[in-house]
Amino acid sequence: MRFAFQRLRLSDGSLDCPRPLLNVSVVGPRRHAPALMLVDSGSSETMLPKRFLEALGVQFSGEKSEVSSFCAERHEAEVAAVTLRFGGGRFEVSTRVLGFPGQCVPVLGLRDFFGRYVVSFDAGGLSFFVSEPRHTRQN
Repeated sequence: MRFAFQRLRLSDGSLDCPRPLLNVSVVGPRRHAPALMLVDSGSSETMLPKRFLEALGVQFSGEKSEVSSFCAERHEAEVAAVTLRFGGGRFEVSTRVLGFPGQCVPVLGLRDFFGRYVVSFDAGGLSFFVSEPRHTRQN
């Protein structure tokens, strides 16, 4: 399925350059809420702000994970499980996520999103594609 790049509104009201952003419904035990998430092959984890997850009633497992940014800043994040829906309900995955302290742009990362779906980018066409894999891995 093809998705168009989107622009984030910055804190000063201006628009950022087009990026591979995906409208996702994040489903927690109490409710679900939309999140505009960056499709980021450079991120090892899927991350959402911890406060956002708490508002959905998500319970954290007690497991912690240390993450670092490209600026070499290290942060401790808490592990939880949610269901992510996108593509008008065509795609749904129950997955592990990290509740990131403070504010961050929600990110779909390698461990789960890219491990589950085939993702390709057409930066010149300002779009990206997500599909189910044709073959499943045998362990």
